[in-house]
Amino acid sequence: MKKTIFLFSTVVFLLEGCVKWERNYEDYFPQLTVSAEVQSDGSVLLTATIEEWGTLNTIGVGFAFSESEDFGIDENQLLATNQIGDNIFTALYSKNNFDPLKTYYFKSWAITDAIYSISSVCSLDNVEAIPIDGPCTYPNNYFFMLNSAENVYSVDPWYNDFYVNSVVANASNTRITFTFNSAFGLPNTGIYTTTNDDVPDNDFVKVKLDRLGGSTFIRTLEPGQNVYINRTSPTSWTIEYCSAEWVFNSTTTLESSAYITF
Repeated sequence: MKKTIFLFSTVVFLLEGCVKWERNYEDYFPQLTVSAEVQSDGSVLLTATIEEWGTLNTIGVGFAFSESEDFGIDENQLLATNQIGDNIFTALYSKNNFDPLKTYYFKSWAITDAIYSISSVCSLDNVEAIPIDGPCTYPNNYFFMLNSAENVYSVDPWYNDFYVNSVVANASNTRITFTFNSAFGLPNTGIYTTTNDDVPDNDFVKVKLDRLGGSTFIRTLEPGQNVYINRTSPTSWTIEYCSAEWVFNSTTTLESSAYITF
């Protein structure tokens, strides 16, 4: 069956009018179950099933999650879509909500005219994306620019500002700085897009090339290019990009490539 509902943020509603008298209290409101599934990009898909509708009118459904097993539906609350098909509703939590080191607890909820009902709790741990196999075939700690290869001899992770997290890779003649938005924590596995913004948005990264020595200059990779990141452990990463363009002057476009582990 398909049942259209309207979503409201208010948790408790007053009962108006008359409803059918039920012998058992639980027969008044929906009975729910919930499941959680990690997606390939590290996001989590929540699926709830309404096993029994109850006699009260259902006017809102959604999900909540926490790092604690005992939590309320207002914590990390996410409303479902405004239509329930075959007694099922879903919602997707983005990958930036989760740390692979932690365990998370999920529940679904439904609001009726008079009260809300809550499902039992399910849990997930090791919430992380499937590793990204980038198209590069470069050796470890490799950097290429201006027709020459450079060895990356050290990496300085992470320094934090009020708005950004940055990691610096030091090559023979070049310093490469990767900058991410600190509001989303340290980067997890995924494909990030280059930007010129000093405070990148979610899933974006600013890559700055600082040429050292006698030909000092600072350039940024052109926007819209892919940077492949794998978080190989809670404190380890690989970062790679292939033949990414940057503009030396208004008429000359050059390329840079890197494969960095730390």
